[in-house]
Amino acid sequence: MSVLMLNKNTHLLSLKMDGTQVLEIEKVVNERLLPFNLQGNNLTVENLNKWILKRLMGEKREGISKVKSDFPRFDQQECMFSLTDQYWFKRKHDQTWDDLNFFTNPYTEAVGKMFFSPWEVESDLIKGASPDLTTNGILRKAWRRENGVNYLYKARGLSGKQQPISEVLASLLLKMLDFLPFVEYELAINGLTLCSKCANFIDENTEFVPASHIYYQRARLMTDTRYTHFLKMCKLMDVDKTMSIKAIEDYMDKMIAADKIIGNDDRHFGNFGFIRNVETGLITDFAPLFDSGSSFCKRDLKAEEEAKKMGKEKIIIFQDQEERALKKIIEKYDLEKVIDCKQMFHLIDRYPEISLEKKEEMKGQIKASIVNIKQLKSIVMQEKATTNG
Repeated sequence: MSVLMLNKNTHLLSLKMDGTQVLEIEKVVNERLLPFNLQGNNLTVENLNKWILKRLMGEKREGISKVKSDFPRFDQQECMFSLTDQYWFKRKHDQTWDDLNFFTNPYTEAVGKMFFSPWEVESDLIKGASPDLTTNGILRKAWRRENGVNYLYKARGLSGKQQPISEVLASLLLKMLDFLPFVEYELAINGLTLCSKCANFIDENTEFVPASHIYYQRARLMTDTRYTHFLKMCKLMDVDKTMSIKAIEDYMDKMIAADKIIGNDDRHFGNFGFIRNVETGLITDFAPLFDSGSSFCKRDLKAEEEAKKMGKEKIIIFQDQEERALKKIIEKYDLEKVIDCKQMFHLIDRYPEISLEKKEEMKGQIKASIVNIKQLKSIVMQEKATTNG
């Protein structure tokens, strides 16, 4: 079937497709507005299919086997619109972005209900398109529009119950720190499930560019760290005049420091990045920090050691930069004064899903972070005194 790939109203590629599978790239019309990781020599049928697959709800989504069993036709889709970018696939002459996109048009919430409240779903033959089908990740998620705002609900994982409260605590602490943009989370109920809830930070004129699209443009040299390689790749981006490598370095250091403070060891190249203007193709801003559900959790060193033996070692991507970045932030901001432990402990105590032992563990992680900040502050002051002396 002949299909056009578009970015909003701009024709990018002419394709031959079978369902969501690309068979052939017939014509390249506008390469500049393609995703960064599909430009130049990276534009191949194989890479395009990988990009599509990563953009869709994956087979590892928690609860998907049960949903597929109960609703065999739930994932039928056509244009693959999303709420994180403006790419779509035009299969019929009369289809338009204005009439079908999820930002300015209604969408069905039936797919989300299949994961959170299946008793509300009458049929697996969905009437209308769903942004849930183009939202990746393992945890159960659902988009809902409330008072004109698109909100993403995210459930806790089967392996741990603290993710929603960790997201809320992280956004609360980031609000106290106030040195970089972040997504604000709150606790909410979807069906019978306690979730984290946040507003979409993308609108109809922008797209989220994950760091992976930048980082993997070229292979990393053995002499480069992940940090230095990423900055090198950032120099290849088309950016707005307000952006600079210095600004990117400052943001990266703030993000690395913030993750260290909140105890988030699950930052990866898929959950941070940039905002891109879909009309110009230019990077215009940093994406606000999001997806911090692993914060304030005590690391399971025994499990990590077992995973390492199996070749599945957990990697903290910028671990070698943590102390340097945190020292840099400590020099600029009086972190101890702005962190209100009582407010955070009160929120933890009110959270119903975890044991008292787990609550004390989370409080302990916050206290440990404060101790680390104090120790590093003392080191920074000593280093300054030595330099001045």
